[in-house]
Amino acid sequence: MIAPASISATSTKPPARFSDLASVPGAGAPARAGLRAGLRAGVAAVARDQAWSTARDAIVGDSAHQRGAEAMGRMLGSHLFAENLILLVNVYNCSPLVLNLTVEQSGIFGRSSNFVRMVLMSSDHHNARHVFQQMNPVLIDADLNGFGVLSALARIFGEYGLDAQRAPGDGRYWLNITITAT
Repeated sequence: MIAPASISATSTKPPARFSDLASVPGAGAPARAGLRAGLRAGVAAVARDQAWSTARDAIVGDSAHQRGAEAMGRMLGSHLFAENLILLVNVYNCSPLVLNLTVEQSGIFGRSSNFVRMVLMSSDHHNARHVFQQMNPVLIDADLNGFGVLSALARIFGEYGLDAQRAPGDGRYWLNITITAT
């Protein structure tokens, strides 16, 4: 069995400062040099990470705060979208509603177009979820799934419902929406 080593009172306390390292038994020049090298490497790593983060934010224009604000905007836009769609179909009684959404996008490689068509009934209690599930991939492909587009769609639903109440037609409701992204 190994006998426990005797520990003096001075070696049980960690050094309070870098200069106190000389008072620790066995901590000579090699220990101080190792500590200095470790501190330099740690400081360099932190500085490199901060520099990379700052450069990425400057180039991309993206930060954690900005991503959080965009996510909150999408949530608010989604809520407005769902509420106004529910009002349109169930409260304004625009049912059955044929909803056509076309997203056109022009880019370097020409023009692309995505299309979603749905028939919404007031008996379906999950209209907003179904529309959002089919429409969201189309908007994501065009990078149009932010607050501005979702709230504009919500406003279109609200205005269409008010118009349908003012001048009821033959009971067939068609809503054609085309979004063009350049």
